[in-house]
Amino acid sequence: RRQRQMCIRDSGHAVLEHGLHLWLGFYRHAFSMVRDLYEHWNGPTDGPQRSLESAFTPAYDVRLRGPARAGSQQWDLEFPRLPGRPWDPSAETSWLATSKRWLRQLPTLLGGIPKDDRATFLSLGRTVARGLAREWARWGEHAWDRMDLEDFRAWLARHGATPEVTDSPPVVGLYDLGFAYPRGGQSVQEGRAAAGVAVKVLLRMFADYRGAPLWRMSAGMGDTVFAPAWDVLKTRGVNISLFHHVLGVSAERGRVSKVRVGIQASGLENYDPLIDVGSVRAWPERPIEDRLDRLAPGALDGDLSETLAEVELRDGQDFDAVVMAIPAAAQRRCAVGLAEANPRYGAMLEACHTIPTVAAQVWMSRSAEALGSDAVPSVSTGHPGLFRTHANMTDVLEAEAWKEAPRHLAYLCGAAPPEVLAASSREQAHARLRELAASWFRTRAPTAWPGAATASGSFDEGALHVDPGGRRTDAVYLRANTEAWERYVLSLPGTTGHRLAPNDSGFDNLFLAGDWTRNEINGGSVEAAVSSGMIAARAIEAQA
Repeated sequence: RRQRQMCIRDSGHAVLEHGLHLWLGFYRHAFSMVRDLYEHWNGPTDGPQRSLESAFTPAYDVRLRGPARAGSQQWDLEFPRLPGRPWDPSAETSWLATSKRWLRQLPTLLGGIPKDDRATFLSLGRTVARGLAREWARWGEHAWDRMDLEDFRAWLARHGATPEVTDSPPVVGLYDLGFAYPRGGQSVQEGRAAAGVAVKVLLRMFADYRGAPLWRMSAGMGDTVFAPAWDVLKTRGVNISLFHHVLGVSAERGRVSKVRVGIQASGLENYDPLIDVGSVRAWPERPIEDRLDRLAPGALDGDLSETLAEVELRDGQDFDAVVMAIPAAAQRRCAVGLAEANPRYGAMLEACHTIPTVAAQVWMSRSAEALGSDAVPSVSTGHPGLFRTHANMTDVLEAEAWKEAPRHLAYLCGAAPPEVLAASSREQAHARLRELAASWFRTRAPTAWPGAATASGSFDEGALHVDPGGRRTDAVYLRANTEAWERYVLSLPGTTGHRLAPNDSGFDNLFLAGDWTRNEINGGSVEAAVSSGMIAARAIEAQA
């Protein structure tokens, strides 16, 4: 067997992610999905997967920062503890009831904002309320789409916001949350985000959550969500064909007629992609090669250029309906036939913009308190430099196997900077990320973690964790997400109107699913993906 993850060499199994995955408290559909999975899953009886309550833990504290030119703006928000949990099947909470609770707890929230900035926070709320009232008075139910034609900061300014408001920590945090820097910029002035999407997310984040505004997974995303999904679906007899990828899709007379599929492995009949790490049923970083008979070169690294075999699936013979859940950026390779057959589909693919992201995970030998205040908050945004968002993910250590456990785990992420965007290959992108990260540790890490700074102000590598037999360099995991299937979907101004709804692909037997479709959020998130899938499922059921 391969080890679960290979970053901590010869010393244990560590959770390695593509980036920071925090679920927001208003993710009703996504949490309902995982609730159903855990109810039907015969999973571990111990460890973080023993229940949904142990798999997701609430976080109420958020640190927001503004740009340097705005001074030392730092808001330490402690969000109200609202009733319920996001996976509870209870009736929806009314906006009136939520508003009353918010007003009662507003002094607590304001307590984390410097006195000189409280007027800015209140002004932001007034500007959003005033702008929404004006938009609805003019456009009615089409207001959100009209707002999406404009950038959020420009929209705020048009409705009277001052620069102090448009550059305030909540606004910066919203752009950071959505990696809304299409050209790799690292300041909010270079950001671009559709105003309608931004306002919806801002309102839901602040006032439409259950329990807590943020929920952290106690293990990796693959362990917490995809491992139970795999087990439950297989128990129900669902045929899941791994190591298959779509080479091309053809359409005739308004229907998908053929789907050409490449197969990259043999010996898949009884292949189990999961392994056990202590009490965790884990999804490994890489497929388990020695459980397969044969594997196409490069398949373990996501290389789709070589296959062992190809099959052609035909309408009416091999399928009645097709669900296209491939990210739109990746469809530009395989869905050329759909774009040619339907101009709307081609326009949708053309309008879907994505951004590579960069991420780091750092295992530390010192506690969050010893490292300094920036290590303590559940999440903080608006940091200058390569990694704009930091999160305290020490809870995940419970899902990792160590001889001597670290005392702190930090996740860092951000939109890929121009140096990574300009890379001509994945290898070059990772090389440039390593260079940028080395510079970040020299110049930024001592500020982010004062307790890891030497007397001369440089980063103290002694703060990095070393397991017996390991090395300090093994305590940092870096990743550049540059492939079409792993890039983050942006919600740029003027693009929402080109999105197609899951039940409106333009082809009778084709349904769409993904956060790139037109759905309740129209923004990159697991909630958008799940709600999109639900719309597609209902459409297929209605057609059956």
